[in-house]
Amino acid sequence: MLSVRAGCRFIGQLLKLLVCNNEKFGPQIQKHVKELVGHELNCHIYPILFDRCKAFVDKFFDAAGQVSYQLF
Repeated sequence: MLSVRAGCRFIGQLLKLLVCNNEKFGPQIQKHVKELVGHELNCHIYPILFDRCKAFVDKFFDAAGQVSYQLF
């Protein structure tokens, strides 16, 4: 059985692939990852997926819930 730690790493890698910006292969990679997540992912992995997505989105908000951004 897949360990939670391995599941977290796997989902983390999938999420990185979803934002792949490679000009040649990016759209193709994103399409296949979306299909994998939407159709092939085991239902036991969904809580890990949602936790990882929340952790990613939470980086854009401060403690008060306001959008946090930096101008370059």
